[in-house]
Amino acid sequence: MNCKIRQLKLNKKNIIELFIVLIGITLVLSPIFSMDYLITLDGPNHLYNSKIFNRMVSGDTFSIEYFQMNPSVTPNYASFLLLSILLYFFNNVIALKVFHILLVASFIFGFYLWNQQKKLKNNLGLIVLVLPLIYSFVFFSGFYNFILGIILMFFILYFYEKNTKITFSKYIWLSLLLLILYLFHSIVFAFTGLALLIYELQNFFVLKSSPKLLLKKLSLLFITALPCVLLSLTFMNSRTSEITYLPFDVLINHFAKGFTLTSISFWGWLLKVIFLGALFVLSLFYLFKKLKTRFEQYDYLVITSFTLLLLYFIIPDSVGFASVFSVRIAYCFWLFLIAWIIRIPIKNYILKVGLYVLSLSFLSVQVYDNIHFWQPLNSATKQVLEANQFIKEESVVYPIFASNVWEHFHISNILGLEKNILILENSAARQDYFPLKYIEQYEKMIDENPTLNFHSSITIDYVIIIGKSSIDSEKDNKILKEIQNSGTLIFENELVTLWKQKQRRLLKRYSSIFFIYDRISTL
Repeated sequence: MNCKIRQLKLNKKNIIELFIVLIGITLVLSPIFSMDYLITLDGPNHLYNSKIFNRMVSGDTFSIEYFQMNPSVTPNYASFLLLSILLYFFNNVIALKVFHILLVASFIFGFYLWNQQKKLKNNLGLIVLVLPLIYSFVFFSGFYNFILGIILMFFILYFYEKNTKITFSKYIWLSLLLLILYLFHSIVFAFTGLALLIYELQNFFVLKSSPKLLLKKLSLLFITALPCVLLSLTFMNSRTSEITYLPFDVLINHFAKGFTLTSISFWGWLLKVIFLGALFVLSLFYLFKKLKTRFEQYDYLVITSFTLLLLYFIIPDSVGFASVFSVRIAYCFWLFLIAWIIRIPIKNYILKVGLYVLSLSFLSVQVYDNIHFWQPLNSATKQVLEANQFIKEESVVYPIFASNVWEHFHISNILGLEKNILILENSAARQDYFPLKYIEQYEKMIDENPTLNFHSSITIDYVIIIGKSSIDSEKDNKILKEIQNSGTLIFENELVTLWKQKQRRLLKRYSSIFFIYDRISTL
C-alpha cells in the first residue's frame, strides 16, 4: 500500500512538472502562430537561395544564368536543403512556419533526449530552463545552420553517452554523424569534438580506467573525426581572411549582460540578468560542493561549459565574413551549463519551484516582447511583397537600404520567393562558403561601377528602396539618381519605393540565350 501511495505521489509530481514544461513549450510556439512571416535578419536570404536552388533543379534557365552550386565542400547546407524541401511542398508562408516549428520542436526534443538520464525523472520540469535559449541572438540573426548544428549535436552526444562499448558500428555511425554535423556548421562540429574529448577524459578519472583504454578511445575519436578535420583545414587554407578580436572589457560586458539571449524591454533585460545570474551562482555552488565529494560522469558538461568560457576570451570574434564567434561560444556555454544543472539531483523543492517561476517569468516577458518586435516585421514583409505585382518575371532588382530597422536589411529577398527575379543583395551568394554562389561577382561589380548598366549583358531593371530614411551609401545614391533621371516611379507605400527603367535592353535577353547555349555545348 505504501509503495502504491509513493508511486501515486510520484506520478502526480511528474504530471505537475510535465504541465510546467507544456506551458513553456506553448509560450515558445506562440510567436510562430501569431503572424504569417516570422522574420529574422538572414532568414529572407536563406529562403531566397533555397527557392533559387529549386528553380535550378527544375531547369530554370534564368536562375542557371546567374547562379551555380559551390564546387567546394562547404558547411551551411542544413537550412539550405531543409528550406528547399519545404518550399517544394508548401507555399512560402506555410514553409517558413513549418521550418520554425521543426526548429523549435527538434531543439526541445533533442535537448530532452540528450539529458534523458534516470536522475532527470526528478528534474523533468527543469527542461524549462533551456527554453529561453531558443529565441536567442543567434535565432534573431537568422543563423539557422548554427541552430540546426546545435540540434544535431544534442543527438550525437546522446548517441555517444548511450553507447559506451567500443564497437565498429558505433564509430562508423559517429563518423557519419560528425560529417553531417560539419556540413551543417563547422563551429558546432568543433564544440562537439571538444565535448566528446572532455567526456572521455572525465570518464577516465571517474571510472579509473586504464591509460591504454583511454588512448584507444581517443584514437578512435580522432579517426572518426579525421575526414571533417581534413575538410576544415582544406576549407580554411584556401581562404585568406582578416581576424578581429573584441576588447576584453567588451567581452566582459556582453557576458555580464547576457548578450547572447534576447530581451527587448527593460523588464525582459532585468529578468534575463536575474535568470542567468541565478544559473551561474547555482552552478558555482554545486561545483564547489562537487569538489568536496566526487565527480560523476555527467560532470563533463560543466567542465565543457567552463572550457568554452575560457575560449570565449581567447578565440577571435570574426574571421573574414564569419563573425560573432563570441556570441556563439557564450550560447554554448549556457547550453552545457543548463544541461549540467538539469542532471544534478536537486532535492530542494523550494529551489526547484524558484527555478520554474524564474524561468517561466523570463520566458513569458521574452516571448511577449518578441511578438511585439516581430509583428511590425511581419507587416513590413507584406508591404515589400506589395511591390511584386509591379515587377516582371526574370527582371534584375537592386535594393537600397534606407531603414532605421536593421532587420529590414535582407527583407527585399522575400520578393524572390514569389517572382523569378535576380535580387542584387544576396549575402550568401556573394561569399564562397555557402552552397549557392554567383557565377560572377555581380555585387562587387556594382561596387566598382555603380551604374544601372554595370555589366556588359546585365541591366538593373528596378530599384527598390526599403525605408524612408536618408541613404548614406554614395554608391546607392548614384544608382538612385540615375534611375530617377532615366526611369519612372511605379509604386510607393509606407515602407517601399519602386523605380523602373523606361526600357529594358534587348542585349540582356539575347545574352541569356547565348550563355545557356555555351554552357550546354561545354557539357
